[in-house]
Amino acid sequence: MVGAVPLLVGVLLFWMATPQLRADEGSQQILQWMGKMGHAIRALSYEGTLVYLHGNQLEAMQVVHTIAGNQERERLSSLNGDPREVVLDSNSITCVSPHSRFVSVDKRPAHLGIPSLLPGRADELGHYYEFRAEADGRVADRPTKVISIAPRDPFRYGYRIQLDKESGLPLKTDTLTPDGTPIAQIMYTHLQIDPSLAHSASAPRINAEGFTERRPPVPTIRPMQHGADRWVFADLPAGFRPSIHDVREQADGSALEHFVLSDGLASISVYIEDADEPEEAKDDHDLQGPAAIGAVNAFGHQLSGHQVTVVGEVPAATVQRVAEGMRLGNEKGQP
Repeated sequence: MVGAVPLLVGVLLFWMATPQLRADEGSQQILQWMGKMGHAIRALSYEGTLVYLHGNQLEAMQVVHTIAGNQERERLSSLNGDPREVVLDSNSITCVSPHSRFVSVDKRPAHLGIPSLLPGRADELGHYYEFRAEADGRVADRPTKVISIAPRDPFRYGYRIQLDKESGLPLKTDTLTPDGTPIAQIMYTHLQIDPSLAHSASAPRINAEGFTERRPPVPTIRPMQHGADRWVFADLPAGFRPSIHDVREQADGSALEHFVLSDGLASISVYIEDADEPEEAKDDHDLQGPAAIGAVNAFGHQLSGHQVTVVGEVPAATVQRVAEGMRLGNEKGQP
């Protein structure tokens, strides 16, 4: 079954490559700031406190990010509610929950938080988003450069990002609905950039000895073959198309098929597995219909003997449209 969306994961890092948009002088300045931001996140050592507001939940977290040679590591520690800790290094992501005595170790995702610009897609983004600079701001007692990314249709979110003028680090990020309403917000209340910060400062603090550990099997990766795949995405919103396809063997030996769809900025995950029950007796653990956690929406249903679950930091209408537009085709990819 597809696991629940982790509360601490997917909210903190903003991985962006410098894009090559066809742009006017103002847009070029925005792209320079994005490039500065991407470098700052990877290259600087810093520590701080941030708050994360999603739905009606407010979380506070300590962030410690260090660099040692080519090794990058970041520790996120919850400051309210049940103790939790997430440690990301160059290869893996480890989530520790002392309350449940559980630790999960997985491959580090390609991106966390606001999605990366995919290579070869950046020149298309102007069709789906409008980039513009706003009046300067101030966050955590530091002056900021404010950048707005507004969607041109109702199928993707927008973002308002405040970058530290000195370093380029993102100090505040608002995820916005298509009408401009904030649906999730991340903000530093304190930030200290310290090149001398010891790498040990970002090491795990919670002793997980004796905890139940989960390490998922390494997935079998194969490239997308658009004409040969049996799953057809018949009604994707403009700009979205498959970019990743992998198959992971689950603990019971069954296969979990995974697609990533992207418009070059926003990403949607599609999970497909054999349905445990016929449609008239659905498994209570399988998602049927919509679900949401903050800005993350999901939609699940059964299709041709398979459970299909679509998840993404996109509006609810988008994941539902993707799920309901899927078809099981023949070997030539025809419905």
